[in-house]
Amino acid sequence: MYDPFAIRSPGARLPSYGALRETVEEDIEVLRVIERGAAAHPSAPLAYFAFPPAKRNDSSHCDSGAHDGSSNCSSSSSSSSVRSPVTFAQGSRIVAHLAARYAPLVSTLQDSNRLVALFSQPPIHLFFHQSALWALGVGVLFFDQKMERVQRDALIKPAQAIIYADLIESDMEWVRSLDMPQWELPEDEHVIALADWAEAQEKQRAPPLAWPPVKVPHPFLVLHTSASTGAPRHCMYSLEYWSRGLIEAADKIIGLKRGSGETRPRVLPTSAFFHSYTGYMLLQFIVGQPVVVAYPANKTSCTVIEWLEIIVSSNAAHMATYPQVASDMLKVAEGDERYERALRDLQSFAVLGAAVDADLGDRFKAFGIKVAYNLYGLSEFGSVMLSVSPPMRLDTLLPVPGAAEWLVMRPATKSLGGQTLEWEAWSIVERNPKLALNVALGGINAIIEPYPGEGPDHGKAALNLSDLFERIEDPKSGAISWKLIGRSSDVIVWADTLSASAVSMEARLLKSLRDRLPPETIEALQVFGLARPWTALVIQTWDQSAVRNVLQDVLDEYNKTPPAPMAIIDAERVVCLQDGLALTHKSTVRRRYNERAFESWLDSL
Repeated sequence: MYDPFAIRSPGARLPSYGALRETVEEDIEVLRVIERGAAAHPSAPLAYFAFPPAKRNDSSHCDSGAHDGSSNCSSSSSSSSVRSPVTFAQGSRIVAHLAARYAPLVSTLQDSNRLVALFSQPPIHLFFHQSALWALGVGVLFFDQKMERVQRDALIKPAQAIIYADLIESDMEWVRSLDMPQWELPEDEHVIALADWAEAQEKQRAPPLAWPPVKVPHPFLVLHTSASTGAPRHCMYSLEYWSRGLIEAADKIIGLKRGSGETRPRVLPTSAFFHSYTGYMLLQFIVGQPVVVAYPANKTSCTVIEWLEIIVSSNAAHMATYPQVASDMLKVAEGDERYERALRDLQSFAVLGAAVDADLGDRFKAFGIKVAYNLYGLSEFGSVMLSVSPPMRLDTLLPVPGAAEWLVMRPATKSLGGQTLEWEAWSIVERNPKLALNVALGGINAIIEPYPGEGPDHGKAALNLSDLFERIEDPKSGAISWKLIGRSSDVIVWADTLSASAVSMEARLLKSLRDRLPPETIEALQVFGLARPWTALVIQTWDQSAVRNVLQDVLDEYNKTPPAPMAIIDAERVVCLQDGLALTHKSTVRRRYNERAFESWLDSL
């Protein structure tokens, strides 16, 4: 399999990526989705762009279509202004313009596996460049800009060039150190400048340029895993991976239908290296519906207030985020008429990327959220399980349509009485088309091994999803569903060999702290105890004094029902700090990395 750290020369960029397979109409439809959308529904909205007021003070483009009819060009530092939408016709014009602009530069790249990294803080400025490169037959590589330099150096290795914009000085220094062509975005190619240019061109009735002839990029997209237990790993995807069955998946998994006439947008995640960013964007475009792309004030991620303002200002219909962000959004919105109305008017609110507590589903219902989704998937091959509430419990999961054919569950751990406490999820490769494709092409660095469970699948090539689940049986119907507990690597085994899920422990502590503190006071926390006779806790926060004021109450509440005797936490084994915990791009802790980083402190205890 492809190993990013094994690369030693530019000629070995993609040492094992398979050849392009036969292209079908579904592939071309996704590759030219904006061009075809412009022909089918030219005036339909394609994308909205949300900026903090300081970044967008041109009142001629402020949206006046908020729920209360007021202008959304507030001078408040917490609000966002949303530019009037770029239509499919304007978007197609922009993509053709950029394709012509970059064609001479692209012609200097190697002929095979052409791949360009896109690096902007935030990625909003490169929104149209992604489609322009695809139109030229060039793949796109995204990576987490918050990664340490050594990880960036590894993740960018497959790229032949980099396009960048709006970087801080330290990142500019890193880009300049790269041994590859570097193309800096001029001001007139930033996203709002392009949107304004396309609008002006339309008013002048200037004919748009033609798109270049079809050429399939291969790989189509390169992302990476979250690196929860070590170094991040590349995930290379072909166009076929995204395109085959896309319309069917849009309908069956999240209820998107082509030709529904829906013009209210879906809010995209802020990070383009998320699997869900491209997934949601292509799903929306293929059914002819718009997206909202945000510019966070801190250039990295939106605050809860920013997300709420964006939903209000854009009149969004769909939103997806992490469970804790969703919880904080409900907490902040309560009592604010604008926010409450906007959230209740959403057609769907999805949570993904982490385990979900039963409490969140209850709060969604009490708040009046119409439909909530809990989505569980992997970077290596996408969707696995989901719940739709109502009618389901939000914290329980069932296989997505088709997944029951390849998803198998196997007992992982047992209690002293022999009862299965946790289950592993496995995918049988030969029955999972997307996984089989990525394995065949060599696009994922995954361990494929004989399935060790019993039954007819024993010994077949399979992938351990490395997550643990609790089996939930409905007392009335006997129906089985699954509750995500955490990663297999999240299990703590103490010195007496008793074990428990660190994620479950941390979720209890985090909820107890956040119930007593203002939103976003706690960035992260991690419990430690592997091979030790006690448990310690590190809390990452910007307000250490506030945390210390409530800490003893939190520990007293938690220690009443610890999962094991050694899971009790004493205040002297708790440290609060402003930074130091390494986090993944999902803002979850990099557990093993942090255990090494805090080893000397743990030894001193």
